[in-house]
Amino acid sequence: MIPEFLLTIEHILTQNLKPSSHWLDWFSQEEAVGYRHQLSNLVLLSRQKNSYASNYNFQLKKDKYFNTPICIFALTVQVLKEPEWTPKILEVRQKYLLRELKQVWQLNV
Repeated sequence: MIPEFLLTIEHILTQNLKPSSHWLDWFSQEEAVGYRHQLSNLVLLSRQKNSYASNYNFQLKKDKYFNTPICIFALTVQVLKEPEWTPKILEVRQKYLLRELKQVWQLNV
């Protein structure tokens, strides 16, 4: 019997920005609101990992969620190669993910 594997979605750019948040070094408040729920900002995690979710900074999120133990989701692991999580990175990732989805789902849009 295969154990149940529950998935959750984690927001890399946190949903709740505090005024002292390091995220504000990369995003204005308005940008953060716009990018927060974009596909490019979302990754899959096991429920066990995501249950420890917090408003961590980017490097701490990478260390906590993706390095130990190694994450098994290819699209999630892509986050590890990024030194920072900026609007430019999210724009490039969004285009990439949409192209991939169109191909997989055979959408001719």
